Amino acid sequence: MRKLFRFPLISIALFLYIAVAAVALEEFAHAGPELNGPQFDPLGGLAESAISVGVFEHVPGSPTTSDPIARLDQTPSGRTEERKMGTSPLDQDSSTLVRNYDNDGNLLEEYTLDTRGSTQQRKIFRYDDEGVIDQVTNYRRQDTVESALIFLYAGDLLGEVAVYEADGQPRWRRVYEYPEENVVTWSLLHADGRQQQAGELIYDSENVLQEQRSLDENSMLTERKIFEYDNEGRAVAISTFDASNELVEGYSFMYDNAGNLIRRMIEDQNGHPVSVTRYRYTYDEYGSWTRVDKLLVEARLERPFQVLRSVLTRNINYNSMS
Repeated sequence: MRKLFRFPLISIALFLYIAVAAVALEEFAHAGPELNGPQFDPLGGLAESAISVGVFEHVPGSPTTSDPIARLDQTPSGRTEERKMGTSPLDQDSSTLVRNYDNDGNLLEEYTLDTRGSTQQRKIFRYDDEGVIDQVTNYRRQDTVESALIFLYAGDLLGEVAVYEADGQPRWRRVYEYPEENVVTWSLLHADGRQQQAGELIYDSENVLQEQRSLDENSMLTERKIFEYDNEGRAVAISTFDASNELVEGYSFMYDNAGNLIRRMIEDQNGHPVSVTRYRYTYDEYGSWTRVDKLLVEARLERPFQVLRSVLTRNINYNSMS
């Protein structure tokens, strides 16, 4: 059973690698919940027979973007996904995130392109004979190695994730331990062995994440996240508490019958909504959505009240043999 821990932990390890190393990698795998809950994906909710997709966006009353904000192309050797980055895919100066996968769904390569089409960052993902990731190499430009992320295992369990500089010097290590059933602890260590952060991950008997605890360099509790799910295993609420067990922020999620996200709401420490995003889908005969009407309402103290509307449409080609 504990073998299943390896895959959610890899996802979380890469997520935390982003925060520490400040590199553009949104997520690696869909093993386990994202730490801030499900996000709307312009390339999500596709029928398996889809072989190419172009996603376009516009604000009601204005023309649709001439270039797609996201693309997917399925080939005999795998698939390629492209997504515009930035605060909004409509930003003209947004860079593009490109990911290449093999036929088993393993991410092989990821890179970003600036508005001139030049590669800014590139990552190569390497797997062992069982299809388990063991290394991510980060290139600054072209083939100049910047750092490498190394995964070390103890049997079926993830034991350590370490980042090394291009000259082979260690930057930091994240060490995992398994003190009891369904509990995983981790420590983020500087190259000299000093602890920078630590945490605990608590799972249920089905290896679904129930609680995440964050600790400081002295192993004192700083934050807790509590995860709640529906009968389909989808996250419906994520609540964040401080060290005094006071609510800091809450996320809640709703889905339609097809499993697509239809509402994402953020509440403040008083339980008042500060951000609500709603999605309304139009589907084709294959069960893929072809249009999404998106409405975002924000009422945060630190920024003006705003209501943003946008429409996404998708051109989808299917495998005629399916």
